[in-house]
Amino acid sequence: NNISQFSLADGSFINKCTDANGVYGSTNTANANGGLTELVIGCTPTCDVVVSPISGPANACAYTGASGLLATYTVSSNNATPGYTWTIPAGATSVSGQGTNSISFRYPTGYSGGNISVVVTSSCGAPETRTFAVTTNAPAVPVVTGLVNVCPFIGTAQQLTYSVVADPAASSYQWTVPPTVTLVSGQGTNSIVVTIGNGFIANANKVIKVRALSGCGSSAERLFYLNAQFPVTPSPISGPTSVCAFLGSGVATYSVPQVLGATSYIWTAQAGTIITYPNGNGVNGNTVNISFPAGFTTSAITVQSANDCGTSSARSLQVVRANPSTPSLISGPTNACAFILPGATVAAIYSISPVVGATSYNWVTPPGTVVTHPNGSGVNDVIITVLYPAGFTVGTISVSATNGCGTGGTRNLTISKLNPATPGAIDVVQTGSCPSRQFTYSVAGLPANATSIQWTFPVQATLVSGQGTTSITVTYPATVVEGVVTATALSNCGSSVARQTPVKLPACPPALPFTRITEAEGNTTAVKNDASSISVLLFPNPAISGANLKVETKAEGTINVRVIDVYGRTVIRTVVPAYKTTSFGSQLKSGTYFIEVTQGQHKVVEKLIVL
Repeated sequence: NNISQFSLADGSFINKCTDANGVYGSTNTANANGGLTELVIGCTPTCDVVVSPISGPANACAYTGASGLLATYTVSSNNATPGYTWTIPAGATSVSGQGTNSISFRYPTGYSGGNISVVVTSSCGAPETRTFAVTTNAPAVPVVTGLVNVCPFIGTAQQLTYSVVADPAASSYQWTVPPTVTLVSGQGTNSIVVTIGNGFIANANKVIKVRALSGCGSSAERLFYLNAQFPVTPSPISGPTSVCAFLGSGVATYSVPQVLGATSYIWTAQAGTIITYPNGNGVNGNTVNISFPAGFTTSAITVQSANDCGTSSARSLQVVRANPSTPSLISGPTNACAFILPGATVAAIYSISPVVGATSYNWVTPPGTVVTHPNGSGVNDVIITVLYPAGFTVGTISVSATNGCGTGGTRNLTISKLNPATPGAIDVVQTGSCPSRQFTYSVAGLPANATSIQWTFPVQATLVSGQGTTSITVTYPATVVEGVVTATALSNCGSSVARQTPVKLPACPPALPFTRITEAEGNTTAVKNDASSISVLLFPNPAISGANLKVETKAEGTINVRVIDVYGRTVIRTVVPAYKTTSFGSQLKSGTYFIEVTQGQHKVVEKLIVL
């Protein structure tokens, strides 16, 4: 121990003790004025001893019996002079290291598991005990890894390795190889080296066997089957089936997936072709580059897989030299009218579907046309736009496809001028009555080849809306109107025959509330609406297929109703009850009518529009 002395201000001093590990122990203090004639300085050591857990094999099976491996267990301590006392199973052999921090021994035969322990003592601390649990689990069945197809190595001196993952419970491994296989090294370990003899193919036994051994017992035997596998026929060849893009120049690439066990590949093609192996003609010879001469004709490319056992059947791919096919039908307008200059505002668009193998297209259009190729020339030239010249009447658009082998068939589309068809019958509906009469004139739809409808109407009429469309609305004055309404279909090429309907309207009758009404006897009288005694409710108004009438009155007597047209003619005469709704007029045609309601000296006239 080391002693350090520290002087204090009052004349006393302190002794500090440290052991060899630098740990402080007890302290003695003496006073210089205390009458001491003798000073005894001493230390009582104290220390903090640290002992590690035991490390070593936890499964005793590989270390059991006279043939077992030697098991070694170790602990460590921070104390400079510790002592070690190990407790190990009774009957253990080859014991060495007792009293040290590392002990080695073999477990006794039949050992079934338990604990080992060590007591670590030191000069300045209490003993420390460490315990370690040991089991006896027999080794598992090993799993073999190594080459299965040994074809390339039959009759050679090439050494092959077969192994299993080392099991901590195993002390050794027992390997058995077929009669035609030579075990070069590794018996007893988890990895062996072998060579394959010439008689391997003919011999029925092609099995490598292995089991794990230990003092606790042996595992079940693992069987690993070797074979001499001829390479199988390659999968289908991938690559271009048309050589047109590669004739005379360029290189086409062909390949098959790698074949298990194949060490090389045999490719063939028509005489004059050049075959190269970009990855070498070995296990990676499944890919080739082929150059085709200008005179190549339709024929097959073949490939076989090979190894030392033999050659597979051939896989073939027919490679064709052929002109591209005729393009599909041309899509686009056959009537040029909307696309003739100078009146055209847009160009006609014509297109085809892409032709397999085509590298360009040949479009031919009528003389004088203005043509653009939106996608440019080449493989994408499947769309054109066309404007036709003034005076165009008829012509043809054609297209064919071209590739390195030649030009295919031609597809044609005939283009002509088609004048618009005559519009259908004109439908007339009155939508307004006197004194400002309004009518709608319509045709069912835009005629074939037409772009608009040109309407004409009597000079007295005023156009409200619709010129150029399939329906117009006009108004007429209250005076007599006679004439025709016509509809003519138009296009950039011309006009159709006109469709027409007559117009014959009488002058409107005098305005209400005074209405001239012709009685059955032919007398004409003037009557005034009287809403003070009779209330008339007329609905709906305008009506479509008949109307409803409800009369409320303070007077008594029969309620007579007349329906009078704009010419003053009575078209319906009936009697209705008071305060009840009466339906009438389902037979009335479209137009304006006056509903006269009379009760004694009281009379009310209402206007009804029928659509």
